[in-house]
Amino acid sequence: MKLGDVAIVRSSFTARGGVQGSTGGVLAIQQSDFTAEGFAGVEFLARTDEAVSRHVLTYGDILFRSRGQFTTAWVVPEEIKEPAIAVMPLFVIRPNRVKVNSHYLAWVLNQRASQQYFRQSSQGQTIQMISKSVLENVELRLPPLDRQEQIAKAATLAAQQQRLEARLLQCRHQLIDLQLQSAAQDSPNTAR
Repeated sequence: MKLGDVAIVRSSFTARGGVQGSTGGVLAIQQSDFTAEGFAGVEFLARTDEAVSRHVLTYGDILFRSRGQFTTAWVVPEEIKEPAIAVMPLFVIRPNRVKVNSHYLAWVLNQRASQQYFRQSSQGQTIQMISKSVLENVELRLPPLDRQEQIAKAATLAAQQQRLEARLLQCRHQLIDLQLQSAAQDSPNTAR
């Protein structure tokens, strides 16, 4: 089954003069708001007064980075509690939720097989670009919906564990560094 069979893929909003730091309007999610590790956070989002209501995102929509070093998919974060739009070159994927779980679909798009397909199908010499038709034609395996939900939950927990382990390692390093600095300061000065 192909992505286009279970989801609508559409281009995101084209900001005419770029997204400026407006104080009103709607939140504008840009490609730079996502890293390989995830979403930067609502507090970092710009706003725009230009938005059109047909571009407003809903929870469960998937944002897909179509350009750059990594082509990743992210479900619109739950912490976005007000109207938001995605800005080009992001693609917006709206899954048919009767057939596919949004978190499962994002997980599939981020898996090695999908990523390999995107690399092989990308366009552009310097910057990798994935077209809408390439995205719509990515092959999917869709187990029953309840299994998709289980896989998505397990993937979320695994990602949380990985982030926590990385944070723990960072804290251990900081603790050791502080202990070593303290030991260096407490040592009697032997240099003459």
